[in-house]
Amino acid sequence: MKRDKKNAARCSVHRACILLFFAVMLMLSGCAGDRISRSFACRFYYYMQYHNPSLVRTAALSTSTFVMVSVTRAANGAYTVSAVDQSGHSETVRLTNEVETRRYSTGIYLGAANGIILGREGYDNRLVAYDRQCPNCISERGGRSYPLSFTGAMSTVRCGVCGRTYDLYTGNVTAGGKSGDDRLMEYSATINGDMLYVGN
Repeated sequence: MKRDKKNAARCSVHRACILLFFAVMLMLSGCAGDRISRSFACRFYYYMQYHNPSLVRTAALSTSTFVMVSVTRAANGAYTVSAVDQSGHSETVRLTNEVETRRYSTGIYLGAANGIILGREGYDNRLVAYDRQCPNCISERGGRSYPLSFTGAMSTVRCGVCGRTYDLYTGNVTAGGKSGDDRLMEYSATINGDMLYVGN
């Protein structure tokens, strides 16, 4: 009888240890898997059905095509989305629909300095969005004005200040960096029907 109670107690402790182990592993994997940056607020809405064709729509739907995007508000209150692709083609799209403009009525939040990079990476066709500012210059130098620019290669951007080159498929530094460098600040990017959303 005593032996049965001891075995039952051991089994109970053993089960509790196993459950604790899996709970800790689940928490750690959840943290490691969350690649979304929350350093700067990001909130970008784009109704693709109202802007077809457009550079933003093409980047959102086509593999290995990236665009740099910003939103501005004119003195008369009109909002525009500006985009430039890897080839240097640029486009300005006026947001004239009330559904679109209402999204920005409380402010424009596109990361560190009103700029994101949007596209589909070529490995698994995943829609990705990154901040347009160099995260390593921000952390090393302070401020927010370290814009990245396309290099001419299909999927890389470069910081003109520090010289680091980043891969848009992974967000990682590929040249000009050092051990422990930060990857690009990434935002969540989704398409719901014809509405593209990027944010954190």
